[in-house]
Amino acid sequence: QAGEVVSFDALTGAVNWKANLGVEISAGPGIGDTLLVVGGPEGKVIALDIDSGTVLWETDVTSEVLSPPVIDRNKVVVRTQDGRVYGFSIQTGKREWTFDTNIPNLTIRGNSKPIAKGGRIYIGFDNGKVAALNIMDGTVLWQQNVINSQGKTEIDRIADIDGDIVAVATDLYLASAADKTMSIATESGRVLWSQNIGSVTGVTVSRRSLYLSDNQSIVHELNRMDGSRGWSQEQLMNRNLT
Repeated sequence: QAGEVVSFDALTGAVNWKANLGVEISAGPGIGDTLLVVGGPEGKVIALDIDSGTVLWETDVTSEVLSPPVIDRNKVVVRTQDGRVYGFSIQTGKREWTFDTNIPNLTIRGNSKPIAKGGRIYIGFDNGKVAALNIMDGTVLWQQNVINSQGKTEIDRIADIDGDIVAVATDLYLASAADKTMSIATESGRVLWSQNIGSVTGVTVSRRSLYLSDNQSIVHELNRMDGSRGWSQEQLMNRNLT
């Protein structure tokens, strides 16, 4: 049912509560200690009490919300399809800061979920840029154009960073639709290594390796330290892996 949020007991599957918000939900829930937050295609952001499902606050943003909100350090961070990122008060829903970046006219539908770590928010955008923001006030710590797509047409220039990105220690790992997977230094945004494999679904990281399914649904293993290729599995080609 459109607009319904349900809480289940993780051990038994019993329903704890149901809440019908009366609006379509396109992203979330983002989960915090005391609340969960969802977003909608018309730019509605709604926070619910995690124990009861009671609506605590709601607010509006400028565009569709496609990635789950992130809750950290008494802030709710919401990104929108039009390239904006918002920081809201966890208690009141009041907007405390905004970050904006230009995005191309033509992009792939979808947004990567921001990563919160150490008081920072790391975000990959549809224009191939990555930014690190101070989660408390939205200050830009660095912003780098890590994907330079120089195609002749708008389709050739698609550089969306839409899939899962991962932060481990001082390294950030991400993949772009523009046939690039890379490691970036979290302190500066400097590219540490880059490999010519692209993905719209993002990366998964273990202690030694990085894994991704590329734009043809070939699954790859890369060395996390230097990006060198390990194995590839082609038997799932063109299966549209998620």
